[in-house]
Amino acid sequence: MYELNEVIGIDRRFQNSVNLSMDLNNQKKIDSYIPTRSAKSILNWYQKSIEQNTDNATILIGPYGKGKSHLLLVLSDQLRKREKPFLPVIVSGTYEDLNQAFLMGILDALKREDLSDLAPESYYSKAIDTIELWKKQYPMAYEIFLQEITAFGYQEKDYHKQLERLNEKVLRNFRKIYPKITNGSEFQPIVELETTKIYQEISRLLYEKYQYAGIFIVFDEFSKYIEGHQVETFARDMKIVQDMCELCNSSKNPQMHITFVAHKSIKEYGTALPKEMVHAFTGVEGRLKEVPFIVSSQNNYELIEHVIEKKIPDFNKYIRSLKPYYENAQKSYGLQFFHSLFEAEDFEKIMVMGCYPLLPVTVYLLLAISEKVAQNERSIFTFLANDEKGSLYRMIKERQREIKDGGVTADVVYDYFCNLFREETGLVSIHTEWLKADYALTKTTDKTEQKIIKVMALLLMLHRISEAPVEKEILSLALNLQEESLVAYMESLCEKQVVEWKHQSASYVFRNNVGIDLEKEIKDVMAKIPAQANDAKVIREISELDYILPKQHNQENTISRFFEYVYMTKEQFLKLPDAKYLFEEHFSDGKLIALLSEETEDRLEQEITDKIHTLQDKRIVVLCPYDVFSGKSLLRRYLAVLKLLEDTEFLEQNRVLKQELENNADDIRYELNQMLKKSYLPEEGNCAVIHMSGIYPHDVWKKKTFNSFLSTVCDEVYPKTPRVNNELINRQHISSQNKKARKKIVEMLLLEQGEEVRQKYETGTGPEATIYRATLQRTGIRGSRQLDPGSKFVLDEINAFIADCDGRKISFQKLYERLLGEEYGARRGILPIYIATQLIRLQGTPVIYFGDREVELKADVFENINDQPENYSLYVEHETTEKQKYLQNLEELFSIDGQEHKQDAKDKRLKQIAVSMHRWYRSLPQVTLNFKNCPSDMTKKRFKEILAFRRLFRNIELNPRELLFEKIPEIFGNEEYAKTAKKVSQIKLFLDSYFKSLQQQAVTAVKEEFRAKENESLSACLSHWYEGQSQMAKTLLSGSRVTGFMQYMAQLDTYDELKIIRRLSKIILDIYMEDWQDTSLEEFKKMLHETRQEIETIGQNDSTHTGRQHLVFTNHQGEKIERFYEDTEDDSTSYFLKNAILDALEEFGDSLETNQKVAVLVQTLEKLIQS
Repeated sequence: MYELNEVIGIDRRFQNSVNLSMDLNNQKKIDSYIPTRSAKSILNWYQKSIEQNTDNATILIGPYGKGKSHLLLVLSDQLRKREKPFLPVIVSGTYEDLNQAFLMGILDALKREDLSDLAPESYYSKAIDTIELWKKQYPMAYEIFLQEITAFGYQEKDYHKQLERLNEKVLRNFRKIYPKITNGSEFQPIVELETTKIYQEISRLLYEKYQYAGIFIVFDEFSKYIEGHQVETFARDMKIVQDMCELCNSSKNPQMHITFVAHKSIKEYGTALPKEMVHAFTGVEGRLKEVPFIVSSQNNYELIEHVIEKKIPDFNKYIRSLKPYYENAQKSYGLQFFHSLFEAEDFEKIMVMGCYPLLPVTVYLLLAISEKVAQNERSIFTFLANDEKGSLYRMIKERQREIKDGGVTADVVYDYFCNLFREETGLVSIHTEWLKADYALTKTTDKTEQKIIKVMALLLMLHRISEAPVEKEILSLALNLQEESLVAYMESLCEKQVVEWKHQSASYVFRNNVGIDLEKEIKDVMAKIPAQANDAKVIREISELDYILPKQHNQENTISRFFEYVYMTKEQFLKLPDAKYLFEEHFSDGKLIALLSEETEDRLEQEITDKIHTLQDKRIVVLCPYDVFSGKSLLRRYLAVLKLLEDTEFLEQNRVLKQELENNADDIRYELNQMLKKSYLPEEGNCAVIHMSGIYPHDVWKKKTFNSFLSTVCDEVYPKTPRVNNELINRQHISSQNKKARKKIVEMLLLEQGEEVRQKYETGTGPEATIYRATLQRTGIRGSRQLDPGSKFVLDEINAFIADCDGRKISFQKLYERLLGEEYGARRGILPIYIATQLIRLQGTPVIYFGDREVELKADVFENINDQPENYSLYVEHETTEKQKYLQNLEELFSIDGQEHKQDAKDKRLKQIAVSMHRWYRSLPQVTLNFKNCPSDMTKKRFKEILAFRRLFRNIELNPRELLFEKIPEIFGNEEYAKTAKKVSQIKLFLDSYFKSLQQQAVTAVKEEFRAKENESLSACLSHWYEGQSQMAKTLLSGSRVTGFMQYMAQLDTYDELKIIRRLSKIILDIYMEDWQDTSLEEFKKMLHETRQEIETIGQNDSTHTGRQHLVFTNHQGEKIERFYEDTEDDSTSYFLKNAILDALEEFGDSLETNQKVAVLVQTLEKLIQS
């Protein structure tokens, strides 16, 4: 017996859908079109419409997966190839602005057909021209333009590209910028941006200049455009559509035609679209002729028949042998919808034989359901041909034993389209039946009963009561069950109250869901919530009491400090090991601990006071309510409601309850927040305030505000606050735009840019100028003002940290903990600028590490340090005269212009030296980098130093400071820097000359091998030897080494010994000298000796050339070519080569004369011999 995949297959050409924009030039896709009779009719209708210039605006309506786009692709191709062609324009509905969509469609079409010279002038192109004019002739205007677009969040290149793509947002920005640059002028170029007039003008030019008949516009995926459109702009876009339809309908010569592609009429959307959109479309509807893409049912069945390939010759006989499938298929012909559509013979051919392994009812339901819900991603053809879960293609691979004999049952259609049933809330009847079926599926675990439920759902979705009622005959045929078995299953489902029989309609239906007691459900869930639920965590999530600002302190110190509410139980607070824990999760300047307790006030106050003194942190303020926390039952109810809202199964079964649950949650949140405000706002008088400074009862707040108390706390905790009067930078987290501005300031500081740049920052209006003045000028760090005391404290702390880093590496985390913590309470926003100001004043060389890797001192690094100080460290290399001299020696040794980098940051100098040394190392030949044997004239100590020095540069990334001041001196026993530099120089000299020395040794070896006379050159020695060899030796085609050697000797025309030895190395060892190993020289000598001996023996005792073939011919230059070669027996490779040559000659047949073939062979032979 056959396996299923041996009997049938899937023609996967049906898998890929057509993309009009991408496939317009895809001839293979066009040629693969197989039109049905109805498709041919529509094609002919369109052709006739174009010939007669009638019905110029149409909407082609048909379900997904029926071939609408493929048909229009073929039609567009035919129109392009007419004697007077049409220009196809594909409009995409993916743009927010429909005007832009139509313009991009015509621009893309002109570009595709190489007609870009017809592209219209527009505000966009004029804007681009204006920018180019500023760039070339008005540099000041161009500079202002760049500043403005940077603030807008664009670079010039991206801005330019967006204008080319007709981005309306960018054009609006340009029109806003234009008056700033042109002293108030408005951007009003004399161009036409109205879509209809642009199309009309281009159509005229195509007709007059290029003999086009007109334009054919296709608005693809119009349904998706409608479904995804914003209500607010729909009416405006419909006006554009209306104008385009009127333009096309009124066109004569040239003609204009437009067709919209939709999967259903807008009237069919029902309540799925807002009334405003339906009303807006009404004005368009009368200008569009609907062209229904009707494919007859029989045609659809035939398409499926074509998709399923039949692989065996006796296919029909084989199908008849599958008794379960064949008998089911024969019985299915008795169903009304098959009997009325097919003659018996056609049904046998198309349905029984053609659609196997799909049961006939499965095919019927597949076609009917796909017409209602199918989309591009889920259609008849994706079900048949896609390699995905639930597809027929996958079933043939994975379930062949299960479906081979009995066929594919109809429940698989439900499984495949299930997600669409769930998502298609607009199709109320479909979605409702899915909801009922989905609920029913949870009421039984029996697999067959579940399949019955799925098929019932499909039939109920179709709602074809007279044609396909939900009764036992169609259900048994859909699932290939005996009617007796089906009846038993249906009785079981009725007993479980899942389905019921309706006598009036004589069909089965799902029982309606029983109403539910919501209050009981909530209480049931509440009972399951554990007693130890984290109440504090839930309150944190819903509380509207987030933080309190100490206003007086903030105003006096120009900062935005805040105290964050933290809800904790008494037990959680008393178990705190350290105050740091409270500040790790969320940043704040202080914490307001709102205690949730069920104990009385007196005992609670004493325990909390003791704990506060243990923590020893003035930033902590505890709010201790007088009354026990009474919201516990409310919290449990809130958690129960959330659980029900998160229970997707419950919501799907009881969708009407979702809004009620959400309202319930809102009410609980409001009630809890009222309780929290009453309990934890000290001014309300319902809590005591406990702090390290004492216990403050409720009546204290009648004389002073709680806010002023928090200001006093901040004054004590943060006495060294730097005063930076700009809240855009003096904050913990700043915006991306201000980060860019801060980065520019740090760059300016690091590069020590001149007076002009400094004045620009001191007087400018950009964000970087504002931040510069706030952080550096007004604080007195730069300029003539008195230094702000808080800023001085911060700078002193930074300098102390830098001093600690002299000669050792310390993490920036230590500095940040000090500056962000008590005393200073500085904000991260200002710290990169403050740290940079101090590092540039250093006498030594600052080196920053990211982990163990040195990084360059630049603005980006300061940004990264600010985000992750724990990952970065600082090391300060102390400067001495000896170190400076050492660096100068290295710069001279490795050809670095020290003056060029004199003004650069000090770490850049180290990097430049390290990079130059590494570059020198990489330039050395491989043999110099790999030798391992100590030369006979060198001490082992010096050789070890060379190897160690060489090893340093094998890593791709080097740490410049460690390399120059630690690792290199360490090789030489940490001697004085002057001696270290001298030894580096000696090693460099040795490595630079190593390869040349090796080459000279090889030259000497060759001269010795060929017995060169004293003072005889290598070239003369080899030439003299070559002349003494036999003619056969000179012409024999032997192994590659011998032949190559003799050919090189014959052509030797240079006296450059290094060039000769390099070539000989390649011939003898098949590698160049640069790639030699330690043993290569001896190997070269040995193989050279063997080669010489082999050549000298050729022809000595072989005057008749026995066993050798003789080849003589005259080349195209008239020279006589003579060669000897060994006759060998064919092996598999040579036999294959010979046959390949013969096949090639035979393939050309009589197209080449014998003389030409021989000439080609001889030329090839000549080339082979010469090589």
